Amino acid sequence: MRTKIEKLLMICLMAFGSFLIMMSLVSHNAEAVSEWSIETVDSDGSIGLYSSIAIDSNNHPRISYFDDTNDDLKFAYWNGLSWQIETVDSDGSVGLYSSIAIDSSDNVHISHGKFNELKADWNLNYTTNASGKWAMETVDSGGSIGWFPSIAIDSSDNVHISYSDGDNEDLKYTTDTSGEWVAETVDSDGSVGLYSSIAIDSNNHPRISYFDDTNDDLKFAYWNGLSWQIETVDSDGSVGLYSSIAIDSSDNVHISHGKFNELKADWNLNYTTNASGKWAMETVDSGGSIGWFPSIAIDSSDNVHISYSDGDNEDLKYTTDASGEWVAETVDSDGSVGWFPSIAIDSNNHPHISYFDDTNDSLKYVKAGPDTDDDTGWTCFIATAAFGSSMEPHVKILRDFRDRFLLHNSVGKGFMRLYYTYSPPMADFIAEHDSLRAVVSVSLLPVVGVSWVVLKIGPASTMALMLLLISGFIGFVRFRRKYKI
Repeated sequence: MRTKIEKLLMICLMAFGSFLIMMSLVSHNAEAVSEWSIETVDSDGSIGLYSSIAIDSNNHPRISYFDDTNDDLKFAYWNGLSWQIETVDSDGSVGLYSSIAIDSSDNVHISHGKFNELKADWNLNYTTNASGKWAMETVDSGGSIGWFPSIAIDSSDNVHISYSDGDNEDLKYTTDTSGEWVAETVDSDGSVGLYSSIAIDSNNHPRISYFDDTNDDLKFAYWNGLSWQIETVDSDGSVGLYSSIAIDSSDNVHISHGKFNELKADWNLNYTTNASGKWAMETVDSGGSIGWFPSIAIDSSDNVHISYSDGDNEDLKYTTDASGEWVAETVDSDGSVGWFPSIAIDSNNHPHISYFDDTNDSLKYVKAGPDTDDDTGWTCFIATAAFGSSMEPHVKILRDFRDRFLLHNSVGKGFMRLYYTYSPPMADFIAEHDSLRAVVSVSLLPVVGVSWVVLKIGPASTMALMLLLISGFIGFVRFRRKYKI
């Protein structure tokens, strides 16, 4: 027979499940992110152009960027206490259009342009600290080559880079998969390859989005294991400038890019994906000159996050479909800011953005997430105690629900503060009693189930489904009583 404590816990957990649905309904139309933390990373000269951001295994940001005052490649990283800044390469005019990636050992890899003063040409360079110190090499050269590079790391820590051949106006690609750099031309049909972006699928095959300047189209190239396959994704008007690509857990492709609306003579932010099995396009933000230099990222729940510039207001903007629909917001409007943003997502599904502050000629950084100094402190204490690990799949569902819904409104955040104040001693008590752990873990399953359904179909649909099930149950009970079945 269950003890009074066990019965009380079960009642509280059932009430908590109902509360989750109410809070998700409250937050369904909330702003994309409730808390932003903005800071200036580097302001020593005219600094911060063309930054690129990546997140390491400690959820700390690492940023590559251009020092326009000294024509140098710079690197900034957060060590947990403060920003550390290094000049990575100062040999000539180097560091324009950098792109950064981090491997499984937290080594940094940067692709970027470099002007060869001796030969008066533009080269593609690659810089890494994988050996313990910075090492630079020229990957491709011989004319005006290596413009707008984009870098990605595969699951074997091999490096892949897409870039533009300025002389021939072609899309090129290079990789060190074989142990040495091997470059090839991917597309040479017209003036193509500008503003490319690369991502790696689950088979370690590269996928690239890029601009066709001849036809003003968005194009897509992918390696199928034998050869390059090329598609024109969108040819409706002038579309595809400044594309950015990401791949979700099912290898679906997601692309953010600009599009010129000829009817209204304005610039829009567009989003294109093949998640349905065919290419689908939609305008995410519009109304003036908006959606410049978009950067896209996918979180662990396959939600899409995009940072971009509002050209009319010169602001940094951000949008996400985490709530089931696109929700956009202005992140920074202090002066002429938001230029050339780059976005990355940490393991808690929080976005981090680096960008250029044109008013102060500085590199800025913004992070979203709970208003706490340590994201790891926001633990699902009771669920972790019951299931035995914070990484257990049931606990992850509850954590994703918290991040996606509860932390996006004042009521939900207030509840979470109360929960984190009073739940630790309850969790300790549960963890010390194996029989109680078993009862709580079973009792939490309906809460986990409701959270999973809300994450999949949204709070409104979940509420409608629950009302339907309750009505059906009540009808069944009345039917049995009436006919005495």
